[in-house]
Amino acid sequence: MELDCQNAARGVWLVKVPKYISQRWAKQKPMTEIGRLNITRNTSGKMEVLFNLSEQVIRTDPNEDSVPSSSSSIKTSTNKSSSSTTTTTSVPTTTITTVSTSSSLSTKTDKPITTTSIPAEHKFAVSNINHQTLAIFSQDENSKLALEGQVVQKGECRPIGDAHYMNLKKETIRRASQPTKIVQKLDRAINNFKPINVHRSELNEDQRKKNEGKKMRDDKEIVQNTLFAAFEKHQYYNIKDLERLTKQPVPYLKEILKEICNYNAKNPHKNMWELKPQFRHYGKNNQ
Repeated sequence: MELDCQNAARGVWLVKVPKYISQRWAKQKPMTEIGRLNITRNTSGKMEVLFNLSEQVIRTDPNEDSVPSSSSSIKTSTNKSSSSTTTTTSVPTTTITTVSTSSSLSTKTDKPITTTSIPAEHKFAVSNINHQTLAIFSQDENSKLALEGQVVQKGECRPIGDAHYMNLKKETIRRASQPTKIVQKLDRAINNFKPINVHRSELNEDQRKKNEGKKMRDDKEIVQNTLFAAFEKHQYYNIKDLERLTKQPVPYLKEILKEICNYNAKNPHKNMWELKPQFRHYGKNNQ
């Protein structure tokens, strides 16, 4: 598999953004300004990054359907005479990458949430990645992989904890607490088949055995005469048919069968009984 390394030397910022921001970014059209970055340094030399969302992003309804573009990155153009950065989108998708002349910004998000109003001002909490080697990859519609750049800065986009943000969290918690399952009244009854211990077929079998009663052993000669009469009609019988005809217990019936019959263990009459030759009175033509 080929990998496009044209932008391998480009610096990229990897930034984690809140869910409500990533959801609105994914609905923006190509080359839309999504916000502005303000990068300054305090008296101690530490970098401070402020991010303000554009009015169009704030007004975006996350519940409306939008047509995503074919690109998968968000680029930022930096004005050298000012510390502010204008951010525009070239492909809004779930993974967002921003690029500037000296460095670029990538965002990673979790599952989106829905809300009606979001705060505009945010700040970046920048972390040190001197002991890490990170890179950003992209994949187009043709499954072609490309290296978008190496991560030179890692951070997290955090909203400023003002009253606007607190109202947003309050609304999010309220929606999450709403039940997802509700009780509905049906106009007609629905047949609900529940599991049972004993099925009707088993009850019928038990009733049949009960009606027949316990099988009693008859005299041996009576059972033999019954078997001879049965074998006059058919040459081969299985044990279940003989049990039904004689109404004798199976162990007792097998004792008598071993004396007057042969058991076939091979095809074509496998598992069936037939009279021994000395007890047969039919010829070969009747077999």
